[in-house]
Amino acid sequence: MGLLKAAMEVTRRVLLDIKTFGGLVSSLLGFLSDLLGRKLVAPSWVWWLLGAILLFTTAWRAQWKLLKAEDQSRKPRPEMTLEALVQRLSAAGDDIAGDGAKRKYQALIAIRQEARLGHLSVWGRDGANQSLLDQYPLEPVPADHWKNAQIDYMQFIQNARCATRNAQLPGAPTHYADLYFDPVQVEVVFPSAQKPKFQLRSPFVWAASKS
Repeated sequence: MGLLKAAMEVTRRVLLDIKTFGGLVSSLLGFLSDLLGRKLVAPSWVWWLLGAILLFTTAWRAQWKLLKAEDQSRKPRPEMTLEALVQRLSAAGDDIAGDGAKRKYQALIAIRQEARLGHLSVWGRDGANQSLLDQYPLEPVPADHWKNAQIDYMQFIQNARCATRNAQLPGAPTHYADLYFDPVQVEVVFPSAQKPKFQLRSPFVWAASKS
């Protein structure tokens, strides 16, 4: 009974939507025009075209709302390594000298800043032994961690899966190694400066990257 009521409510809302109602009426007039073999104010193809446009608009709006709901309910996932993020931000590849080194250093500072503000989710392995990293599970790094901790540039150059280090005293009570980030969130916080290749993705990520 609950499912039937829900279906009836959805049907009621669809019929009350002006674009949906207009699309149905236009399609009906197009059908009647073809059936009777004469124009009903306008040729049948006009009614069919108007109906298709209005119904498409309704479908598009429904999909937009669905994407928005999915985007809002999406939980960040640790799918991008620190090395990949720094390379993306610095666009320096393996160059560790000159401008390339400076860009990497600035990238590490920017990552710390956004993580401290809570704009960028970070995962790491708490107190992990560098020789046994994969035996330590990833867990969220609290934003407060970045008040007294940082990603040391020289440590990062030697090992991209390095642990955070103290930035000032008193130091952080614990440190996290092998940092990971969410690529969708990264695109919002650090929008790509390069012209992106065509790809299908959530319009809300695109809109946020342009704001």
